[in-house]
Amino acid sequence: MTARSGVLLCLALAGCTTGWNVGRALPATRPSVATEVVVDKGRAELWTAALPCLARRLFVAGTDVSSGVVTLSYSGAPEPYVAGGEIALTKGSDPEPAYRFSAATARREFPMTCGPVDVWVVRAVELDAKINVILGPVDPSRTRVTVQARYAVTRRITGGADASSSGKAARPLEASVETASFGSREQARLPAPSDPYFSCSGNDVFWPTGQLEAEVFACFR
Repeated sequence: MTARSGVLLCLALAGCTTGWNVGRALPATRPSVATEVVVDKGRAELWTAALPCLARRLFVAGTDVSSGVVTLSYSGAPEPYVAGGEIALTKGSDPEPAYRFSAATARREFPMTCGPVDVWVVRAVELDAKINVILGPVDPSRTRVTVQARYAVTRRITGGADASSSGKAARPLEASVETASFGSREQARLPAPSDPYFSCSGNDVFWPTGQLEAEVFACFR
């Protein structure tokens, strides 16, 4: 286990002693995400200074000067903007994980046993985020900056049967693809894949780390 607090939840099938067991560790606490700050600058001055900075960090999808709204987007690896705890895989009765990685890792390959056949799993996680930044005047020399982020995490699990465990010919398995959306102070749960060969990988829970909002606010200092 890492230093992060959590309870390891064993999701392996009962009685399994030789296959791969899937466990998860979730942190006891999660970060508090800031979504609003007041800056000691007028809106026009702040707008002019912040736009080049935002364009260097994220894709600027649109601007509306009259309403003080900037729309940003991000597509790519979930980390460091999203977290989902830790996944650990142990073999048989061995307590020491042979594989350990963040659930928000963009791509990871590993073995898994959900039934009589071992499968080699390719797990990919992608993030698409849309961020609305709203600049509202508090008074002529101060501006309230509000960040409204919407996250969409897509998990794709593919793989094939491992002939070494059953003598059956290796064959591709149907991809399991799920997407969940959540806001800056929310979380979302993805259910376990429906394919019985993947189902013991369990549910996923994802939440924002606050890093995306922090990068946006850094342009308004």
